[in-house]
Amino acid sequence: MIFTGLLFIGFGLPWHVEGQLFSRHRVDFSSKFLFGDVTFMWTSTMNSSMYSVSISKDTIPGLWTRVYDTQYTVRDALLYDNISINVRLPESNVDNIFTFKVSKVKTQIGETVNLSWNASFFPLAGQYNVYHTYSENRTIFSVRSNGVSYGGNDQSTKYTYLTRPYNSINIMFAIRDITLDDAGYYRGGSWAGAAWSGGGVVLIVSDKPSKSKVTGDLNVEVNRYITLTCSSQSTSAPDYYSKLVTLSYTWFVNETKIDRETTETLRLYVAKDIRYNRYSCTATDNGIESDRSDTVQINPLYTSTLTGQRKMNIQELEMENLRLENTKLQKEIKKIEVETEVLQIKKNFYDVKLQVIRNEHPEVLAQMLKDNGC
Repeated sequence: MIFTGLLFIGFGLPWHVEGQLFSRHRVDFSSKFLFGDVTFMWTSTMNSSMYSVSISKDTIPGLWTRVYDTQYTVRDALLYDNISINVRLPESNVDNIFTFKVSKVKTQIGETVNLSWNASFFPLAGQYNVYHTYSENRTIFSVRSNGVSYGGNDQSTKYTYLTRPYNSINIMFAIRDITLDDAGYYRGGSWAGAAWSGGGVVLIVSDKPSKSKVTGDLNVEVNRYITLTCSSQSTSAPDYYSKLVTLSYTWFVNETKIDRETTETLRLYVAKDIRYNRYSCTATDNGIESDRSDTVQINPLYTSTLTGQRKMNIQELEMENLRLENTKLQKEIKKIEVETEVLQIKKNFYDVKLQVIRNEHPEVLAQMLKDNGC
């Protein structure tokens, strides 16, 4: 009977394939989780410098690659729920599969959360330590068969060990009054290296994203499109989680939510009346919304035939029209002033002429008045 596929669900301690039953050689696996990355390690009774390795992430099968080492690191493990490695020995088609389960618990500041995992064994002598690794690696409490020690105390206002009996391999404890400092990787064991071994839990603490900011070219010619961008960053912890977060967005126009706009960009058609609108946005991480951005206002631009190719916004265009109207009015006033001056000159001429007629030819003046009925 030939076995061609061997699957082991791993929690960081070595697992192996017995060569006597399945092949000529044995493969032992172990794993560690450090700052968001998972490293698979293996040993084999075959002394080889090259292995064929395939990494599957959730339901996505991996491609085969040659690895000239006995370890392989998968970056940004929090993007997945399960990561499997398949290692084949040289000149062998036997699959040696080891799966790392990426356990994640999300919570928020101020809440209480329970964390749990199954230990491979509980030490018959000594103690089982529970570690927290983030900015530093520290022991948060130790469990013996007869009780729990919280840094030398039998009680803690921060942690409560929930498992009974104490020597059970089912590890469960509560963390109260969650802060961002509580985020990170939790794991247990009887030696310091267990703090990074696989099989623990990543605690993710969500916080309000940074205040949103709207950016984009706000001076756009009418009858064209503009794209506004809402910028914000996750402030959740740990940082190797926050860098992977995809925020959701909410857009507002004049304090009213815009339906069906949930991405970081907003595309708008620029019409003349868009200048009366004020746009803003917020970002959301795990149900926590950021402070709303300052509002922005779009200035529609026009290509004026009065000024050539220079583009102007509506205010500039209105000012230009007023200036031109004023110039036209001044010309009309000047024209009227000139015409008035001409009329005055004519009046003066006729006044003089009339005076001459009155003085030198009174009979002519009398006849003129008679003809006009005077």
